[in-house]
Amino acid sequence: MAPDRDVTSPISSGTRGTADRLEVIVIGGGQAGLAIGYFLAQQSGKFVILEAAGQPAAAWRERWDSLKLFTSVGYNGLPGLAFPGEAGSYPGRDDVVAYLSDYPRHFELPVELNSRVRSLSEVDDGYRVELDDRAYTAEQVVIATGPFQVPFVPPIAGKLGPDVVQLHSIEYRSPENIPAGPVLVVGGGNTAFRSPRSSRARTGSISRLARARPHCHSASSGAISSGIWRRRA
Repeated sequence: MAPDRDVTSPISSGTRGTADRLEVIVIGGGQAGLAIGYFLAQQSGKFVILEAAGQPAAAWRERWDSLKLFTSVGYNGLPGLAFPGEAGSYPGRDDVVAYLSDYPRHFELPVELNSRVRSLSEVDDGYRVELDDRAYTAEQVVIATGPFQVPFVPPIAGKLGPDVVQLHSIEYRSPENIPAGPVLVVGGGNTAFRSPRSSRARTGSISRLARARPHCHSASSGAISSGIWRRRA
């Protein structure tokens, strides 16, 4: 295997700002984008994976400190590379970050970081993708940006008084983010049940409000948005 290539280096051999022709452009360098890249590489196609963030696994780096996946290591690997760890164990956030950072290097996938796509348009011979400093054309484009990009805050949040501390789950990192006192968690997904659990000793009582009876796993991937609200003492 050739030496690991810096995934921040673009594969384009042309001048920045010119249109380079590719077979496939993958927009998004998360799990889906990397898995697609693996199979494209097996076909020896000319492709690129464009990632807006400045480092791999950017979304996972923003999750709370004590996050644990709700699937064990045997079920978490992407194509071609097993997820490391003891059988039956549940990886944490940092384990996922390390794995997703190593994956494109392991397979020498052409990931370009700091590459936010500004526009996508159809042209006569395929598609044109515009970035700030360059453009690509390709026969096919895969959108792999993920479904949870914008946090949802219910309208009622704007009607609460200034004495209520409101915190969306994407902002939660550790118990220190929540002042002491009772907590109301709005939402019934895995995030709603797992993210505040580490705060119980610090905050005291935790109540939950969900639209339907929740069905949660033993741990959480943090993929479902929820809100953590709390009234100041």
